[in-house]
Amino acid sequence: MSFSVDKIFLKTDHLCVDAFVFEPKDAKDEIISIFTHGYTSHKGSILTWAQKMMELGIPCVLFDLPGHKLGGNSKVPNLDVFTNETPKLFLQAKKLFPQSCKAVVGGHSLGALMALKYSAMEDIEAVIGVGLGLDLERENHIFESEFFKETMTLRSQLVSNEIRPKKIFPWISSEKSSLKVENKRIHLITGQDDLIVGKSEGTQNIINILAPKNTVTSDFPKSLPHHQPERAGVFIKKFFQSSVI
Repeated sequence: MSFSVDKIFLKTDHLCVDAFVFEPKDAKDEIISIFTHGYTSHKGSILTWAQKMMELGIPCVLFDLPGHKLGGNSKVPNLDVFTNETPKLFLQAKKLFPQSCKAVVGGHSLGALMALKYSAMEDIEAVIGVGLGLDLERENHIFESEFFKETMTLRSQLVSNEIRPKKIFPWISSEKSSLKVENKRIHLITGQDDLIVGKSEGTQNIINILAPKNTVTSDFPKSLPHHQPERAGVFIKKFFQSSVI
């Protein structure tokens, strides 16, 4: 397995983020992959996803979400810019490769939501969402509960003021409930021990929203905690082997 890694920047009108481009020596010319991480995290948390792509000979881009201090700590002018322009970073990554290449995009949690939003804008091969769920019985995001209070006190310091929990969580809940994605192949992966998503129930709610107008498949491994997205790499590789290449 021989490959190179280059650090680059991806830019939209008002955003500029760090990214890594992984290029296998004998890359498959017809398919590429583009992934991003979850809320308050960074691209290093999904490094194994790129590793699995290298094993398959598939070029891969990992990028930091804007305004995340563990990553490139790029600036976010306001919430509207974050929500409207972050999905376009997938497009900027895709432009690094020949136009004929088909893209599989995806992410963990918030990153998965952004990948789905991008898929509504462009013709792509597939979307992979890890740890993406929706609790229809909760009025507030689970991170706002007493159980996660101390964790979020810390983690809220790891993002820009413009995307702090009180600002972004209502938007996340609204977007998940009203996803407008059609004619896409979507694969969702959630661990049965994912406390944030709530075993498979939260992901099933997302499936129920997407399934009427998309081809949706799912994988519920026994152990894939929400805070360990790197462990999803093997399941992402399995999806590529069975459904993409």
